[in-house]
Amino acid sequence: MKTREQVFEQAIHRLMVGEYPAARVAIQQTVRGLRGPEAQSLTAWGAFYLGMLYRERGQGFRAFKLFTEALHRHHTLSDPSGQGWALHALGTIACQGDHWAQALPLFRKAVGLGHRSSDISLVAAALNDLSRVALLEGRLQKAKQLLGNMTFPLASPVEFIAKRTTILVTLTWGRLALEESDGEMAAAYAAQSEELSRRWGDEAVQTEIGLLLAEIALQRRMGDLAVEHTRTALARARQFGQRWVEAEALLLAGRIALARDDTQGAQETLEEVLGLAKRLGSRLLRLRALATVAMVCERSQQAAEALTHARRVLRLLAPRELPQLQDAMHALGRRVSVAPEEQALWKVSAPRSLSRTDP
Repeated sequence: MKTREQVFEQAIHRLMVGEYPAARVAIQQTVRGLRGPEAQSLTAWGAFYLGMLYRERGQGFRAFKLFTEALHRHHTLSDPSGQGWALHALGTIACQGDHWAQALPLFRKAVGLGHRSSDISLVAAALNDLSRVALLEGRLQKAKQLLGNMTFPLASPVEFIAKRTTILVTLTWGRLALEESDGEMAAAYAAQSEELSRRWGDEAVQTEIGLLLAEIALQRRMGDLAVEHTRTALARARQFGQRWVEAEALLLAGRIALARDDTQGAQETLEEVLGLAKRLGSRLLRLRALATVAMVCERSQQAAEALTHARRVLRLLAPRELPQLQDAMHALGRRVSVAPEEQALWKVSAPRSLSRTDP
């Protein structure tokens, strides 16, 4: 009897190289041809893989429906590993919709189901996203603790998932090192992720690796290299149809342009981000873009426009936001006359978005 990996071999290959339309056809054809006692389980996994595909392309509602279908099918089959992967995937959709409070218990339930089914890749994937949320909240020690609770080497009923999770966990270690201003260690993790993605032929995840390399170059004030990595990641994201990674790459390109005093280029790029945020339905992405636009206006000596954008940010902020807007808000507070209650609000901030190449 073929393994799950063998049944979906062609579809998985298409997913790994970013050929999403071909992957969709391969998954649908595979599911239609299923027969025998394993058909129900494999149909559930087919729904899961299709959900991955639509999530990558920024079609969150379709992905949500497919992950929910996968969850229901795995529950009917009493498959804790399958349930856990579906819950984890639903958590990533919740994060895309800025619903952090709803995502965290889904990730925690996935950890429990992973332990119950001895699927350590599921445990690692869920812990990885919990750690990424902790990173976004500025809780570096908590992120490190969560990452340290993983067991390696990873193993999973689906080898592709184990490989992808290993790469993503390595990337999170790199992001943590970057947050701790350890560019050398971050670069080492990025290089390890790149080597693993090439060894395993996982081209789709290389867009996210490119963004980390660009962030590292930006922190090291290597502007030309940061631009090169960002352009490459953006081109690949567009080639693959990875809408969320495309948005992250554009936002990073705007930040790099601002760092190089190219205010016009930054403004044009950020307008693209705002348009993409509207299409993706992401309040958080829009908030981050507006905050950077406010910085562009401030740098261009356009105080009134900067204040307008800053107030738009304030109207978008939820009660419990995270620490990314602090520098922009403080810079504006020093240069623009605003009411004291607004200045107090400007100490609240918001996170970098999670990228969406996780399994």
